Amino acid sequence: MKTKKEPELPKLCECLNELLALELSRGNRISHFNNQARWPHPDTHYVLLINDLSTEFKDLKFSQNISHQICRDPHYGWHDECECRVHHDLLCAGSTKPF
Repeated sequence: MKTKKEPELPKLCECLNELLALELSRGNRISHFNNQARWPHPDTHYVLLINDLSTEFKDLKFSQNISHQICRDPHYGWHDECECRVHHDLLCAGSTKPF
């Protein structure tokens, strides 16, 4: 008898998981994720959200651990790029905007 396989869930560090949970509670959705991205660091987990971020970073418990920048390189395709300085996980969101 086959057992039903549980769907894989994104695995982000606690620093970025707080941001992910807030974004999801505000209606943002996961486009895709990779729990074994291994980029930009060998231990990186990666999540891409459909919409740009709406969370104020100053309100996050782990804001000091998150590096946030706007990505203008259409090669990557996302707008917000958040990398955990401690765990090296990556949460990106939205789509690259034209200049």
